[in-house]
Amino acid sequence: MGVKRMTELIKRFAPEAVKPFQMETYKGKALAIDGNLLMQRFHHGSTDKPVQLLWYRFLKNLREHDITPICVFDGAVRHPAKKNELLKRQAARALAYDRAHIEVQRSNRLLELQSLLNQYRGSVAPTAPSSPSPIPHALALPVDPAQQVSTEQLFGPQETLAPIAEEKLPSSSTTKPESALETLVEGISQLSMQSEDPDLQATPTPNQKRLADLETEVFQRIKNAEGSETALTEISDRLEQLQTSSHNLANNYTFRSAPIPKQNYDKVMRLIRAMGIPCMETPEDAPTEAEATASSLVHYGIAEAVISEDSDVLLYDVPMIRHVTGFKIPASVIDGKEVRQMMGFSREQFVDLAILSGTDFCETTPKLGPLTAHKLLLQYPSIEEIMEHETKYAYPEDYLLQVQLARQVFLEPSEPPVDFDTFKLRDEAEDFVSVMKDLEIESELYNNVPINLFGQPVGAT
Repeated sequence: MGVKRMTELIKRFAPEAVKPFQMETYKGKALAIDGNLLMQRFHHGSTDKPVQLLWYRFLKNLREHDITPICVFDGAVRHPAKKNELLKRQAARALAYDRAHIEVQRSNRLLELQSLLNQYRGSVAPTAPSSPSPIPHALALPVDPAQQVSTEQLFGPQETLAPIAEEKLPSSSTTKPESALETLVEGISQLSMQSEDPDLQATPTPNQKRLADLETEVFQRIKNAEGSETALTEISDRLEQLQTSSHNLANNYTFRSAPIPKQNYDKVMRLIRAMGIPCMETPEDAPTEAEATASSLVHYGIAEAVISEDSDVLLYDVPMIRHVTGFKIPASVIDGKEVRQMMGFSREQFVDLAILSGTDFCETTPKLGPLTAHKLLLQYPSIEEIMEHETKYAYPEDYLLQVQLARQVFLEPSEPPVDFDTFKLRDEAEDFVSVMKDLEIESELYNNVPINLFGQPVGAT
């Protein structure tokens, strides 16, 4: 997402282009919002608050500072040049799903092993950590590369995987007859022989390999303990730690395996429109990206800057406001035009720098990273010239065709709707209160204390 290592390039070659964000600077002006990017920040942020609540607080704060937000979301049809990137994201979600499934299986094994130990030791079953959220089967069906990747493919119905169940075991007698030890050893042998689902193609991560080694070690230590209560107590504590670690990994991969539900976007756009704030989706008949349309609003004088975290915005020669969704990193403004001028590039060269560095719209060239690309573009005026003189690099197949498509994305920005009334603030909808109630955030209407996104009084640290 965005230009790879663009932040590093800016720090090295154009640090003065980064300026503090001052809300007062934009009083009486409009700011275009990259809706999809902001949605991802709210969804994946470290908060348990619903996204519609975070959106309401964010937009309300802008309006209280006399700033007009204009929200732009990706439409149902995405730019065709981004198809390969969307397929990569689908594959990444499928991989995360498989890795989550591995940890669910491991957690079940460890929980069952703990139960066997408890039965043998005459204690009650432990309370397992809360079960991982149901794991959506992320895009399990193969996608035909020839097909257009649509929103329905990305946000379609999801299958679920049953979460880890908490077992209820009767307590055993405090005596430990030989048969109880045999039952324990037999149960351990059966569990240690279990393997992950052979249909899962995921390569375990280093953390998963570490857990697998520790799981094997625990099985072996129980076998070697020969019923020693002291050893089994130590092993039981270790087992509980492993089960918790596996459970946390399962939750982590579960979260990464699923796209943001489409109904979350629907809720947020319903809220925005009910607040009387301009909200639009990119058109299906002229597919483009939300950040491109938002940037075009700046070019046409409708907005002053774009709120986003996507460095693609800078390629459109407009200011980008970033880090507005939290308070740990101060919000800042980066002007794309200033960045490229400080680097000594024309618009076309700046776009070529992004293409060589890596964007969602073009493959990268092995061993040709951002710093090398910057150096070469100061020596040669274009990618074509670089390819002609720097023949040691293995450029991707049909690379110049990909380059031309990417250039079109960034150098031929989309036009905003002809109806400029689309971007004017309106009064709150008549059903605004009922919308807030439906979205379960009605209590915000009666909170007169200014608060930030995370429910803390403004000014709190």
